[in-house]
Amino acid sequence: MQHARNIRRTPATAPPVRPRRAFRPSTLDSRPSTNPGFTLAEMLVATALVMLIMLLFAQVFEAAVGTLTDQRGLSNNDAKARTVTTTLRGDLQKLVFRASPARGAIATVLREFDANGSGSFDPYDPEEDFNQNARLDGISVSPRGIVPLGPGDTPDARQRGFFYISENDPFDDTDDVLHLVVFLEESQRDAVVADSVQTPFFGRAVNLGAGHRNQPDFDDGNVGNGAGISRAAEIVYFMRGDKLHRRVLLLRDPLSSGSPPFSTQPTQGVSGTGGEFTAVFDQPYPGNSFLNDWDYSGTRVWNNDANSNGMIDDETTDGFSFRFHGLDSLDNTLGLGNRPIAFPVNRYGFYFRSGRPLEFALDGSGNPTAFLGRYTHEETSHANFLWPGFDAPAAQHPMQRTDLTLNVDRTVSQYAGGARAGEDILLTGAEAFNIEVWDAGYHEDVNNNGTIDSGEDRNGNGVLDDGAWVNLGNGTGLGLFTQSGVGGLNTSWGNRNPGYGPLPSGGNRVFDTWHPVSGNAPPFSPLQVSPTTTGGAPNPNVVTWAATTPATPGLVLFPDAGLSPPNFSYGYIVVNGGTSGGKEPEWPREPGAIVRDGDVVWQCFDNRIGLEQIRITVRFRDPGSDQHRQVTLIHSFVE
Repeated sequence: MQHARNIRRTPATAPPVRPRRAFRPSTLDSRPSTNPGFTLAEMLVATALVMLIMLLFAQVFEAAVGTLTDQRGLSNNDAKARTVTTTLRGDLQKLVFRASPARGAIATVLREFDANGSGSFDPYDPEEDFNQNARLDGISVSPRGIVPLGPGDTPDARQRGFFYISENDPFDDTDDVLHLVVFLEESQRDAVVADSVQTPFFGRAVNLGAGHRNQPDFDDGNVGNGAGISRAAEIVYFMRGDKLHRRVLLLRDPLSSGSPPFSTQPTQGVSGTGGEFTAVFDQPYPGNSFLNDWDYSGTRVWNNDANSNGMIDDETTDGFSFRFHGLDSLDNTLGLGNRPIAFPVNRYGFYFRSGRPLEFALDGSGNPTAFLGRYTHEETSHANFLWPGFDAPAAQHPMQRTDLTLNVDRTVSQYAGGARAGEDILLTGAEAFNIEVWDAGYHEDVNNNGTIDSGEDRNGNGVLDDGAWVNLGNGTGLGLFTQSGVGGLNTSWGNRNPGYGPLPSGGNRVFDTWHPVSGNAPPFSPLQVSPTTTGGAPNPNVVTWAATTPATPGLVLFPDAGLSPPNFSYGYIVVNGGTSGGKEPEWPREPGAIVRDGDVVWQCFDNRIGLEQIRITVRFRDPGSDQHRQVTLIHSFVE
């Protein structure tokens, strides 16, 4: 049998046999590659392009983020601007010290006279042209704006509470202070109305016991909630570091009650007839700082010479008590019996022994070491800040101690860390809080030639100003509110009391509506007609009344010049000359009133020059975007 592998079959049609090609050695390993990598030049170009693209994207992203940051900063600044202007404007419009209603008319007679008897007015003569404006200036029967209450003045119904500005350094826009009293239902632009939309002032009030209704905690009708309410408040604005503070202290406004009505001082019992809380307010206040527990205006008063030495000693020796300010303290017609808040010793930040505001930390020699403005809520809520709940010895007294220092946050180190830090901050990122006054007597064109001559452009603004916005106590020597006053007949212009203010050494720049019980003249209280000439000589155009005596138009008489101290607020000017009668007439203190005296006709005028307007400038920045913003508010006191 034949083995199968030996069987060989030949296909019918076999494929042709191709001749085998001769072997050639492969050249694949020796010739250059057809897929090479990136060269160094290509890598550099590619990297540069990628970096350029990334840089462009980064710039676009940075620009987008920057735009968003700027927009957020602008939005934040807009919100801050609205808050500041709304708050400031609202407080100023609720100011209780207002201008007296305009009475009479502008007198046709002059307040500048022929002092040298030449028979004509002499321009630029300091004895005749008081303000050196080469014009004959007439007397205004009623003042424009608000006027301070000097010694012996009789306030009218609108002159309540007080209004206070402290300029301090005119070249520093961070050390101005604005202090005022407001009443909710009285507005300069709106008569006394019951406006339910107006929000009253709220503040903390510790509960004195559920069974006592005449207490601040019940003034809102809800005892036990630890809050008081009032229509009136004492408010002060000041800067500390980069923060603008607004401190609010309520005036006691008891809930309406039956007969007798609740008194300003808290009293015990359901009907309030159980006597005062002497255990709390007639001895050192128990527990923590008084101003931590009470957001109320008041003062500590000396009422007992316990050691009978005839002196006011420390509280550990003599007797003291705390007294709340209420709506009755707004009245400036009652002397001092109602403890008027207008009297400086009764205000927040003023010390009752000296009547001086604490606006600077002072060393042992009375030199300022740091600006405070007023104590902040953080500081007054510190456990060691006991005033006005306790009149401590001078070394520990917040109003007397001479070792005060500020930390990096511009907080008084001795009272830093109080429980109520930040509650009085109105604005953060503040850079300036500047208050200016409108000076209608400011006149730079001394020779009236319409050209800026040497020394005339006192404020350096390139314009000859006739009326200007100025800082209180400016050094120009021109106008009503310059520190040194002006030359010429009217010596009342300028600061008449530079010793009053925060600096014990003097040189203060303060506008204060004052109180008539004070024995000193208000600091800036200019008069239209001064009773004396330069050097203190009598004004030759100011006369005293005498029977059957000739009087010519332009002569002025002050009926209260003989008081002690003398008062020159109201004067009478001759509008029709002639011979006086045989008996001195009555002199009604009513601007515009006409008095016939024999052949002479006198007209009464208010001799005081009022503060017409203020301008407040607030500058601040948003820290995240570094966007700056400035807002300016102008408030007029002319009604």
